[in-house]
Amino acid sequence: MIRDCGLSGPSNFRDLGGYAAADGRTVRWRRIFRSDALRLTDTDVAILRDEVGLRLVIDLRTAFEYGRREGGGNENYVQRNAAVGAHRVHLPMVDETRIKRQASDERPIAARSYLKMFERGGPALTEAFAYIADPAHHPLVFHCAAGKDRTGILA
Repeated sequence: MIRDCGLSGPSNFRDLGGYAAADGRTVRWRRIFRSDALRLTDTDVAILRDEVGLRLVIDLRTAFEYGRREGGGNENYVQRNAAVGAHRVHLPMVDETRIKRQASDERPIAARSYLKMFERGGPALTEAFAYIADPAHHPLVFHCAAGKDRTGILA
């Protein structure tokens, strides 16, 4: 199987199927996906709706990112995401994307940011794992803005 689903809008949308689990089983293909923000083309909408059958979108972005891009953002973006027909849940892992450095904190910014995601994002991660564990929500995708840090932690 191929991880790339052929979408041209998102630059980081991929299938998590095929990865080995600790008990020797593997993640099923075409059930769980990860992505950057879902900036979809009309063709992407058709693929996710008709070929993938996407049921759930878990959005890990901050309230600011979510509101700016969906509430007051590009109307085509909002309409295309709605046209997929998947249920959307907003589970922000952090309340801000930039973590201010305290004078006493010598850790690199990436380390501070990742720790904050775990500290503040625990409830969001727990809820996201509950959705992921329930096959009734499959196929599903989880994403943040770039599809690297928050999405990577959940993956």
